[in-house]
Amino acid sequence: MVISTIRRVAIYARKSRDDETNEGLNIQVEQLIEKAEQEGWKYTVYKEVASSQDDRRPQWLKLRERLEDYDAILCKDADRLSRRVGFIEELQDVLQHFGIYIIYLDGTFYDPNQDDDRFKMDVKAFIGKMEYEQTKKRLKMGRERVAKSGGWCGGNPPMGYWWDKNTKSLLIKEEEAKTIRYVFQVYEELQNMLNVSDRLNLEGYTTSGGKAFEPIVVSRILKNEIYKGVITYGKTRTSKYNLYPSGAPRQIKRDSPLVRATGAHIPIIEPEQWERVNYIIRSNTNVKKPIKKARYQLSGLLRCSKCGRLLTYTKDRGDIFRVKTCQTPSFVDGVKRSCGNRSSALEQVEAKFYEELAQNVSEIHEHIQEIKVGVARKKEIPKDRKPEINARIEILKGKRETTLDLVVDGLIDREGGKERVKKIDMEISKLVHELEALDKPIEEEKPQDELERLQTAVAVLEGILKGTTAIPTCTLNEIFTAVIERVEYTRFGDNTKPLELKIVYK
Repeated sequence: MVISTIRRVAIYARKSRDDETNEGLNIQVEQLIEKAEQEGWKYTVYKEVASSQDDRRPQWLKLRERLEDYDAILCKDADRLSRRVGFIEELQDVLQHFGIYIIYLDGTFYDPNQDDDRFKMDVKAFIGKMEYEQTKKRLKMGRERVAKSGGWCGGNPPMGYWWDKNTKSLLIKEEEAKTIRYVFQVYEELQNMLNVSDRLNLEGYTTSGGKAFEPIVVSRILKNEIYKGVITYGKTRTSKYNLYPSGAPRQIKRDSPLVRATGAHIPIIEPEQWERVNYIIRSNTNVKKPIKKARYQLSGLLRCSKCGRLLTYTKDRGDIFRVKTCQTPSFVDGVKRSCGNRSSALEQVEAKFYEELAQNVSEIHEHIQEIKVGVARKKEIPKDRKPEINARIEILKGKRETTLDLVVDGLIDREGGKERVKKIDMEISKLVHELEALDKPIEEEKPQDELERLQTAVAVLEGILKGTTAIPTCTLNEIFTAVIERVEYTRFGDNTKPLELKIVYK
């Protein structure tokens, strides 16, 4: 390769961990720019914080889409591109296709058309992978050693503490510590996470990040042993093979943490009080709790239209109740993404719901008529339909498997395949319910009671829409759930995009 043939290069710089300073990354970029300017090359800079094992790095993908615009990739060393052998093998084929070289900071280069260079790059990738595994082991051993000595190695210290780098110890933040002590005090009084969070928010307490308290936050504070003076490390391990349906690796709890150290920092809560509170928590967990009454008009009904997850509510800094942004994680090609269905003020959601409901009251009446017809038909369904229904279910199962195979082979895009499988599953579910109905004895009085309940619900809903009826939220939700299966919520894009609701009736 003749260096003089290079005219335009893509500068790629990467650092591995978010907790590292940006100084190292900036130095990389400065050195690479200096090299490009010395050679008289035009350049575009791509820099990012990402793991060498991640093939879906945003800046790398952006660079790869524009490979044909460059003569070469300029980087500090081969391990900046990746330490994974499979990635390097694929990259070599892409570079050979576009006729692009790799130039390293020390002046050496890689020519994809030379077998010796390909071999050298494979060797570098293998050595880089081994170094990566050794680095992980050393980091893990280092964290265990720090934890055994009573040091903190879990990222940002929890609320109430800060890490003093000079003394290498956890010190108390007194203002936050007062909140922690109050959380324990209120829980001993109320013995309910939801009631504790409501009390804290009502009295103006916030988390260290300035957010309102949620029951799960209260639970994490009360169960954290650090507040009684104990440092723990390695309570969970990440499984490489046991994954959630989204593709995320499962966190598996160990029977006991790898490290438990005491006496290295001052506790905020007396150990006796911590043990007393956690005994109450364990006792309450084993008690069968009554069904929680709905706090909002659409509690238990509002679902994300994209992922189907039940949406919850929060109160923002302006004391406005809002539907939370949907954060359901999904993993696409190993990259974690969130659903992203945006937040809306609860007042707007309720107004939109009643607007949709008013337009569809006639559909509810039709729903009641369908139930009446369905009850009549139930008596007429002959038993000999069971073989026909079973045969149809088997056909649908075959279609489902075929669809999944087409997605794997790339003949159908992932979203299209997901929608097709969803429709097939819905049809199978209906047929299964029909089979169950055939096996049940016909009851004369229960369907009539159900119809009367639905007709009463519709009468109340019409009264609410006309403004002539006012009832408590929990009762209102019981009426909604009598006729409504779910309310699909949609708000993607920026704040200019309108809120959309779709009421799905039972």
